[in-house]
Amino acid sequence: MSLSTTDAILELPNGELLIPVYENNVAAGELGGHRALVMHSSDKGQSWEPWGQIGYDPFNFLNFEEPTIAHLPSGKIVCVLREDKRKEC
Repeated sequence: MSLSTTDAILELPNGELLIPVYENNVAAGELGGHRALVMHSSDKGQSWEPWGQIGYDPFNFLNFEEPTIAHLPSGKIVCVLREDKRKEC
């Protein structure tokens, strides 16, 4: 799994860490383009695990790239990302 990010690590009030990343499945020879997900760490960044998928197209029409996340005062976490079309849909 080859992951990239264009965002900083987000530290939640409870000390847990989140970082939005995107993965290039095409380079790995898998179906689907780039997918976006959030990685989570509860040990100050020593280890990371997938926390949630943001965007994925198993049909390989769309790429989901460069996600960024923010923690709102309400406690909600929001995400904005770039999406582009790989093939004519």
